[in-house]
Amino acid sequence: MTQVADICGFHAHVYFDAITHRTAERTRDALARDLGVNVGAFHERPVGPHAKAMFQVTITPEQFATVVPWLMVNRSGLSVFVHPTTDDSVADHETSSLWMGEPLPIDVEVLRRFVESARLGRHACNEHALERVDLLRRPVDDITRSVSSLRSTEGREGPACPRPERPSERSG
Repeated sequence: MTQVADICGFHAHVYFDAITHRTAERTRDALARDLGVNVGAFHERPVGPHAKAMFQVTITPEQFATVVPWLMVNRSGLSVFVHPTTDDSVADHETSSLWMGEPLPIDVEVLRRFVESARLGRHACNEHALERVDLLRRPVDDITRSVSSLRSTEGREGPACPRPERPSERSG
């Protein structure tokens, strides 16, 4: 069973379509500007296990109590999927998650295929390996984090918990 101490952080996926795109842009900008969280690029079509266009928010455990309530009251009708990041990405998405707004389908089979491929040693962050497990369209930072976690936890207990880069630490 996963313990609270196993949680490295959280992801919030904010979904949008052509009609709500501008609302998603305002939400994304406010999250980055006002709360200082890392926000990912807009994915204009389904990626990985996500069946609708979205952007990802990376939330540290320390930010959770601020960011999730902010999303609750400022999501402007957008659907938001929040899950922990542990060493069990399938459970993170399938059983340990929460929804704000309308729940949308999550294709956990994509994650299962990725995990199985990584378990069999067929993981490498290159386009050819990713094509083999149907994850080419998945956000690259998720793939890199998943592969790094799998590699760095071998022979140790608990998940690897890379600290996300804060906006103030970004170069440029």
